Amino acid sequence: MTFSRHFFFAILICLSLFSCKNEVKSAEENKANVTISDSSESTPENSEPTIEVTPEVKNIMVNSVMIKTMASPKLKTFSSMLVSVGLADLLMKEEGPFTLLGPSNEAFKSLDQSQLKDLLNSSNTSDLVSLIKSHVIEEDLDTAALDQKIKEGNGSFKVVSMSGASYTISRKGAEIVFTDDNGVSAQIVKGEVKGLNGVAHTLDKVLGVEN
Repeated sequence: MTFSRHFFFAILICLSLFSCKNEVKSAEENKANVTISDSSESTPENSEPTIEVTPEVKNIMVNSVMIKTMASPKLKTFSSMLVSVGLADLLMKEEGPFTLLGPSNEAFKSLDQSQLKDLLNSSNTSDLVSLIKSHVIEEDLDTAALDQKIKEGNGSFKVVSMSGASYTISRKGAEIVFTDDNGVSAQIVKGEVKGLNGVAHTLDKVLGVEN
């Protein structure tokens, strides 16, 4: 498994979403003109159900935090991993909100090569899934919300990620810092990336592993 292969697949998803916009509209218009001549005719037993994409869902998909993350140069590795572990579909179609803590490309490169090799080993898929889910929080935590919660918590507050991993969020000087239960900290190094169903922050470290 390579980053480039998965990122290429992610880009294909993005391109297909944009290219199918008019096709979906045309299909919906044609569908509206179809009439059923015999109401007593049963649906073939082996036929698959038709999945309709509403304008609302289509809008979320095209403007989702997943698509916005894929378009961010510093988050290419992270977005390819989101595709690898099967989270891309969720982050494109669901309303959320989601907050993505995306380690930068440089953060992944800074990992020990043996750590990186273990993560990408096909026999350790569950470890990679758990790691990437630990970088997804099912809350709307843009910069303004983070600042507000830090103030309300008298300097810090805790959140729990999709994997169950928890972080203490605080400030270190002017920077917002996420600290895991092992004391490893990562800070936001770039402005947030916003989508309709969430926000992505770029971190300088990969959380949940020893750096």
